[in-house]
Amino acid sequence: LNISWKLALVYKGLAPSTLLSTYEIERRPVVTLMLATTSNLYQHMWRNLALRQYGINYRWSPLVQDAGPPLGLSEDELKARAYEGYPDGETTLFKTFKPYYHTLLVFAPEGADVAGVVKAAQTYPEGLVRTLILGRNGVPPAVAGADVYHDKEGHAHKGYHVAGDRLVLVVVRPDGYVGGFVYDVEGLQTYFSRVFGSS
Repeated sequence: LNISWKLALVYKGLAPSTLLSTYEIERRPVVTLMLATTSNLYQHMWRNLALRQYGINYRWSPLVQDAGPPLGLSEDELKARAYEGYPDGETTLFKTFKPYYHTLLVFAPEGADVAGVVKAAQTYPEGLVRTLILGRNGVPPAVAGADVYHDKEGHAHKGYHVAGDRLVLVVVRPDGYVGGFVYDVEGLQTYFSRVFGSS
């Protein structure tokens, strides 16, 4: 999926051709690691954490936008940062992720004004960004252009290591990897400028 969503955007004229150069930057280290891992498989008879998703991440990618760790988290709690695969909890968001659009997860604390975030997401080509607002302490108010969910059990907040007291924006790419972990519209615009080009 890594190359397919990028090719589609470039082919449709919605992203600059330089987006395609990120394919090799992201995939070569993953393939190298996967080959090294599978070469040593005979030594291990069980699936361990090193083989989970084959350690795939894109932390070196020029597409990744990570605003830094959430405050108060330990090193062990930073595993689901931008560049890692999405977490899959008891109640998963997996069904909302599709290979033809980015999914913007807006973790909204009670009383947060998310209208500006939704409006910013609507400036990108139609159908290429789906916005989901996730509230931890009740169902967030409806905002035109976004789907609203109550993360009643906190699975999404825990999975993405979001404390719930600060607005957090997580962008899940069409290939299912987190490409952006930011705190404001400016960070969101920085991420999408790397995908769609500067406006």
